[in-house]
Amino acid sequence: MQFDQQHFKILKDINAFSGIKRYRGMLPAKLAIFHDAGKVEELVDEECVERIVITFACGSERVMLKLTERGHDLLEELLPIYEEAAKEADLGEVCPEGEDSQVVEVKRTPASNLSKTQCILLSDVYHYSKIHSYGGLMPSDILETYSPKDISSLSGNGYLIHVKAEVGKGKKRKGVILSDKALRLLQGYNMVPANSMVPAWRTPCG
Repeated sequence: MQFDQQHFKILKDINAFSGIKRYRGMLPAKLAIFHDAGKVEELVDEECVERIVITFACGSERVMLKLTERGHDLLEELLPIYEEAAKEADLGEVCPEGEDSQVVEVKRTPASNLSKTQCILLSDVYHYSKIHSYGGLMPSDILETYSPKDISSLSGNGYLIHVKAEVGKGKKRKGVILSDKALRLLQGYNMVPANSMVPAWRTPCG
């Protein structure tokens, strides 16, 4: 399909969030409301943008937009064409809103709260999320090989966050990622590198 300047601006704004660790390199969909929804949908259909739905333990959801490899390539391709527009664009317009910028203190959970098998599950989620082809999450089909009781407990207590992703026409994937709470716990056990500790999803569930 033919991509225009509006497509370019969407890609550029999503890319602007790629270095913001608290958002894991994704743009909250609510910050893209000033873009043409049809253009966003076209980029999703063309597998340039992935729409990801984060589901928290309380049922609250957060929709995010993420560039795919094809999206990054397209952005590089369009950049020379719309270079002047890129220079004039103000990326500061898509800064996070106040409530999302608040610092939330996360208390370390005592080791006795989790079993050894639960800690191993969290560690496995971390390592699977580093596999490029899995797109930053542990796929649901792999998660299902673990104890349903452990999965339910870790999800209900805010250690696992369930994710659904949509990219392309009818293409979907789902799985889990770790919360900041889980990462801190694994660091306490020395089960993940210290540099893996990045701000993650702060639950809106209270």
